[in-house]
Amino acid sequence: MPEWMIYTAANIFEAASALFSMKSPLTKDFIDIGRVSYYGDTTRMKMDLLPMLKYATMKDGVEIF
Repeated sequence: MPEWMIYTAANIFEAASALFSMKSPLTKDFIDIGRVSYYGDTTRMKMDLLPMLKYATMKDGVEIF
């Protein structure tokens, strides 16, 4: 899908959400964030966040399904 179509849809959603006082499911900011390419270092996540997760892997969390 061309980029202009996605931004047009975001503009429509933002206008409708402002008109009807609702949250927009698609915003231009969200599109901009998704377009940013970056490479993250996952070692910090593994050291800081992973030990705190209740279900660290799919295998651990499969019991809730």
